Amino acid sequence: MALFCSVVTQNSALNSGFSGAVQTFVAFDTPVVSYASNEGLPEVVQAFIKHQHDALALRVQLLALVADPGYTPAGYRRIMMVKKSRGAFVSYFKQEYLVPEALFNEVLRAVLFKPASLADYADFLIRKHDYRDLMIHTFTPSATHNVQAYELFEQAKALSEFRQNIRIWRVKYALTTNASTLLELPSGRCWAHLGRQQLKALLRLSGNMACLTDCYKGWTALGNTALQTAEQHLTFQQGWSWLNKPKRIWIKKQTPRMTHACIEADGQHYETRVLTSGGLIEGRS
Repeated sequence: MALFCSVVTQNSALNSGFSGAVQTFVAFDTPVVSYASNEGLPEVVQAFIKHQHDALALRVQLLALVADPGYTPAGYRRIMMVKKSRGAFVSYFKQEYLVPEALFNEVLRAVLFKPASLADYADFLIRKHDYRDLMIHTFTPSATHNVQAYELFEQAKALSEFRQNIRIWRVKYALTTNASTLLELPSGRCWAHLGRQQLKALLRLSGNMACLTDCYKGWTALGNTALQTAEQHLTFQQGWSWLNKPKRIWIKKQTPRMTHACIEADGQHYETRVLTSGGLIEGRS
């Protein structure tokens, strides 16, 4: 059965912003993080940033994590690589390494420049990594944002204290300052404008999802605004179970006025029409 609905890319709370498409996230522990510059980041990361035009073309995003002794034991550093899958269904998969300090730069260089050589570091690969990692962006040029984001970080830490599958990180985006307040990995979903009620719902993945309507910034696995808008609409139409369903998403037809997008999930076929301007047209099935 095909469900048909139409949404718009402008003037709608369902589209709170295009999160930007990302093929690969690379996150790494670092003892020094400054919002003002990339000083203190590992030299291999700074070398990669010099080639940032290439990085952006490849849709790579670098995330500097404030080292947390509650997650990473002394004498070790953590590296996560979250990559978009190449199959028909849209998803990300994560590889995570716990590396002795002495080998950190070597392994990080392999991740960034020579991923084919990562088999040499299989001993450091964490086999079980079913964590939801919530990355809270606390290093921006805006002092007001940073204060609010840090308060959000403290709330998230307190609310997730007894949830063993969730880790909360403070993070700096090394290639941009224009990023959502909260990024969840490995899902690649972006959120903003989160209060305590919205944060609790997001941590639990239960309750009234409507409270997050203005907060969902989009899914970085999708390559343009129209596809993200279509997926946003269906997220709130279908509810929490939608987030974990494997999905195939493609553009059926595109004109200057409209994008006709198709989404398949759990045996259902959905079609949405996303207008480039105008008012919200109510969905119909």
